[in-house]
Amino acid sequence: MQTVSQVSISHQAAQQLVSQAVDVAEAMGIAVSTCVVDIHGRVKAKITMDGAPVIADELVEKKAKTALLGLSSASFAEAVAGLQDIQHSMLQLEQITLLGGGYPLLVDGRLVGGFAVGGGTVEQDCQCAERVLNP
Repeated sequence: MQTVSQVSISHQAAQQLVSQAVDVAEAMGIAVSTCVVDIHGRVKAKITMDGAPVIADELVEKKAKTALLGLSSASFAEAVAGLQDIQHSMLQLEQITLLGGGYPLLVDGRLVGGFAVGGGTVEQDCQCAERVLNP
């Protein structure tokens, strides 16, 4: 019998990312929800700041899971722009969104999870996440 070994983000690293996102969001003056999922799409860490929009809770999970495709949720949206059949079929999946703010987590070029920020404008969500990932 063959087996497969997969590397995934630890709960400690996930918690650190969401904590950093809260710090960045506070500095930006916005209230967000932030989430990290492992390579299987399981939530490893999630924080919702006081005052974050309720819809952000669900959207950050979708953004993080979309990033498991290996590109940011915004890049995924760009990749399928104009491809109505693909857009429609992908959006039928509950875990996918075309909103920016979700980013793949890579270690040595290997996908280990997805990270997302939501609750501000899409531009603010992306900016917050990028500041965490690229300090």
